[in-house]
Amino acid sequence: MWQHPAFWEGAVGALLVHELGHVFVGHAYGAHPQLNRGSIVYPYASFSATQSVRVSSAGFQAQWLLSELAFADVTSEHPTHPHLAQGAIAMHLAISTAYLIRLKDMPTSDLYALSQTTQQSRNSLAWWVSMPAILDAYRLWARDVPAWLPYLSMGMKATEISYIWRY
Repeated sequence: MWQHPAFWEGAVGALLVHELGHVFVGHAYGAHPQLNRGSIVYPYASFSATQSVRVSSAGFQAQWLLSELAFADVTSEHPTHPHLAQGAIAMHLAISTAYLIRLKDMPTSDLYALSQTTQQSRNSLAWWVSMPAILDAYRLWARDVPAWLPYLSMGMKATEISYIWRY
């Protein structure tokens, strides 16, 4: 799996999808995103609290949606791009893990901004982001995955997206 070039294409593509989620939602609110030392920033943007929550979480939302598309391919009877899909899912897991371990504490990170806006701790937000990823790691690598597990993961993602868009 790791040696196949399509795996790495899927992984890089998933990282781009995460970042483009921020760009798309930020741009939808009239901001002009820029890249600053590896982080997407919105100079001169004045987001409301609701807009800030949506822009900050847009990368996670995009990766969650992409991960479900990838799982649909990987788990189908005749996968069309299994290595590409596995790479996308692996990047979803890597991003979530990176936020849980380190990125949550960086002042330019998604969870840092979410924490500032919502007044929730960065640690609790990191766990909320990581819970679907933990389930998805099991979905990807375990044998005999219970039939209900994918629905639990999808339900968690859908609940979190719904919360974000109702904030």
